[in-house]
Amino acid sequence: MNIVTHVAVGIALSQFFPSGYLPASVAFSVMPDLDHLPSAARWKLQVNGFETSQTFMHGLFGATIYGTAGLLMTLLHRQTGSLFLLCVAVHLFLDFISGVSIPFRLIYADPTRINFGNPADQPLGRKFWIRFIQEAGVIGASLLISVA
Repeated sequence: MNIVTHVAVGIALSQFFPSGYLPASVAFSVMPDLDHLPSAARWKLQVNGFETSQTFMHGLFGATIYGTAGLLMTLLHRQTGSLFLLCVAVHLFLDFISGVSIPFRLIYADPTRINFGNPADQPLGRKFWIRFIQEAGVIGASLLISVA
């Protein structure tokens, strides 16, 4: 998923928390993509976005780090920690269902089996029309939640 989609989801998720949580919700929703910044110099404008979302923080290691941080935040402030865990979990899930992030790639020898059966070099998320439907659907659902 792209940054616009993650921002829209962050806005939608903030609707389930007090109004002051909107900035935190958006920040938490885009935070997992900060690990893409070191490679920003090599980015090229593409219809599909990033070539891959498979960075170390988008896999099992990142989920463990985010989960631990979220649980610690929950101990300090329940709503903030809950918002953090929810935003990060939704971000990682959306990247996974878009077909370009394979969370357990480092565990399994054959990552194609866990990418919904698609070959790792041709995930469904790289086809423009499928990616467009995915992104538009998530943004549309986010907008509906935000205005409801």
